[in-house]
Amino acid sequence: MNTRLLCTLAFSAALSASASGGWQLESSREAGEAGGVRHVVKTVRNGEREVELQFAFFETPKHHLRVVDRPGGTRVAPAVKAVGGLAGINGGYFHPAYKALGLIVTDGEKIHDQEKARLLSGVVVSTADRLLVLRPGEFKLGAKTRDAVQAGPFLIDGGAVVRGLSTDRQARRSVLLTDGKNRHAILATDYLTLAEAATVLATAGVVSEWPVQRALNLDGGSSTGFYFSGGAFDLPNLKQVRNVLAIVPGKP
Repeated sequence: MNTRLLCTLAFSAALSASASGGWQLESSREAGEAGGVRHVVKTVRNGEREVELQFAFFETPKHHLRVVDRPGGTRVAPAVKAVGGLAGINGGYFHPAYKALGLIVTDGEKIHDQEKARLLSGVVVSTADRLLVLRPGEFKLGAKTRDAVQAGPFLIDGGAVVRGLSTDRQARRSVLLTDGKNRHAILATDYLTLAEAATVLATAGVVSEWPVQRALNLDGGSSTGFYFSGGAFDLPNLKQVRNVLAIVPGKP
């Protein structure tokens, strides 16, 4: 290989790394399957730093997303098991003593009203056959709404990284992703800033299953928990949470 070609390849690789913030996909493996939900573990690397990503991929209407609300607090695994879920992750934010913060709808019943706050920039909405990730202005509570919860901020919108995300604090992250149609995933990550989480998700090859149209950050940090029934994989919350998003087979 001639010197000019080597230089060109090196330059192209440098451009790719720069565009992805230095992140690259290190590995991806199928860790389990349960009722059509796939548990996939991916590792990304940025220099000496390595971060593991726990995904559960699912489709609607083969599955639906249920908001399991526990006013007294809960961890992810028992809440998912209680509703016959195949996998799950922690949901929205809450005040001290698990007091509700933002919209909560479960099984067609509104538990708490929608609120306006910078943090609550998205609404996860589950109907009989669809799962939507919406801006508050795009959402209207109606008879078709089976389950819903507010969260935020958006990490990916319109297939692109959202600008202005925080670069200040690394924490475990919980995310809901969608292709805007019928393919979705929940995700729990190792320690990342919000800006890093968005950049990782936009990095070529990381989410190769389908194009990510929208990705919404859920309550993270010590609230982050992820459970997958196939193989009983449990990444427990460090602290209990108010509600959990459970992937349940079939329509509600």
